[in-house]
Amino acid sequence: VTGDGHVYEFTVTYQPQPSSLVWHLPPNKKASIATYANGIIDNKPRRILKVQKYNVVAKVTGIYIKDEIIYYQLEICNHSPLDYDIDLLQFVIRDKKKGKRTAIQENELTPLYIAGNKKQVKAYNFSVIVVALDKFTIPDAKLLGVRIMEKNGGRHFNLKIYNGHILKA
Repeated sequence: VTGDGHVYEFTVTYQPQPSSLVWHLPPNKKASIATYANGIIDNKPRRILKVQKYNVVAKVTGIYIKDEIIYYQLEICNHSPLDYDIDLLQFVIRDKKKGKRTAIQENELTPLYIAGNKKQVKAYNFSVIVVALDKFTIPDAKLLGVRIMEKNGGRHFNLKIYNGHILKA
């Protein structure tokens, strides 16, 4: 198994004087977004930002960039006796500050791929979700908002990712 997740199989036989000692494998250019996203799920989490309410913790635990794709690793920990059913997982670019009597402009970003359990987090358990988005930058007066909303409930989360977080990816 190579670093890009591709599996190579070799039949090996012993030779006292081999003709070549090193094998150069061609890079796998066909590794998909799903391959990278599923590989990121098992990465060691490091907390970038966290929001905790109602005995549920929502965290951004990693931001990764590969080619023209940004991968966001999210972790939802449910410390309550009720299951947390995820109804909406939304990424929007919006203004940092909202003035009085002004319209809010939000640009919703559509995920290219979502890996992990995005339906439900069982009671006293956690779930890791990796979302792949097209590469982008955020202007100074804006931020990336991650909304996680519960189905038929009021436990909703808004995570604010600033441009500095993305630049450190």
